[in-house]
Amino acid sequence: MVTMNDALIDLVDSKQVEPQEAYLKATDKTGILHMLKQRGKDISFADTDDAKAAAASANEPPAKPAGRAGASK
Repeated sequence: MVTMNDALIDLVDSKQVEPQEAYLKATDKTGILHMLKQRGKDISFADTDDAKAAAASANEPPAKPAGRAGASK
């Protein structure tokens, strides 16, 4: 299964859709902005709250995988 954002970003990457159009159609606006920013695309068209959220999530360290409490190797 492919997420809507993944499908939209594939269309942007293949130059079939402009980044702004992908953003407008995306249901996860913050996620698509993050993906566009990773690819060096201009996101100045985005809502400022969404752009700030995408920038903040880009600066967060990756989440650690959840493990079982008390488990040892």
